[in-house]
Amino acid sequence: MRWQPRRRGTLGATRITPFVVALIVINAVVYGYEAGHPAFEERFWLVPFEVHYMGRWYQLITSAFLHASVEHIALNMITLAIVGPPVEVAIGRLRFGVVYLLAAFGGGVAFYLMAPVNEAGLGASGAIFGVMGAYYVLARNRGWETQTITVLLVINLVFSFSVPGIAWQAHLGGIIVGAAACAGLLARGGRPAGIGPSGVAVTLQALIVLIVGVAALAALSVLPPGHVHL
Repeated sequence: MRWQPRRRGTLGATRITPFVVALIVINAVVYGYEAGHPAFEERFWLVPFEVHYMGRWYQLITSAFLHASVEHIALNMITLAIVGPPVEVAIGRLRFGVVYLLAAFGGGVAFYLMAPVNEAGLGASGAIFGVMGAYYVLARNRGWETQTITVLLVINLVFSFSVPGIAWQAHLGGIIVGAAACAGLLARGGRPAGIGPSGVAVTLQALIVLIVGVAALAALSVLPPGHVHL
């Protein structure tokens, strides 16, 4: 089977893709284990105090693979299954993975910087907001319809800021980092129009964006927790 969309640029019109399937499976397996092991969850969710003062820096990324309830993981995975495939088809599995992981990391760093120091955060929504940001960048870059993704983003952001208990910090960080990473991956690097990059060029570009993104986010994470107030 060829993993191709039925209608390019339309949310919900792309067949499920391999990397998205892998992410859904990983999240489901982790949640299945997490649900029966509270100590596991408490070690790998994101608490800014623990990150800074106990050296649990891995929480900045591991928290993106944990969920608080069946409803929580179901909503996140359904959203990923809708928004993720058209992005993966458009930019390829490797670059999609870079966007997803950087957005997850960016969401974690934003939560670390802006949330109360003793508040816990978990969930894939920061990464998924990053995928939505990437979709918007792709839509603008390739002339796709943008009204649907714009409405979806506005609704989700309003929901994030207005409902207590939602880690809006992770959502904000995820969307900014995801959009920026996708923009970096779409940079043509001076190639003539109509000439696509080679596989080696794509890999190198993805590695550069990943390294620069990780370095920038790591630099921000040395600031004290709760340092930024919006």
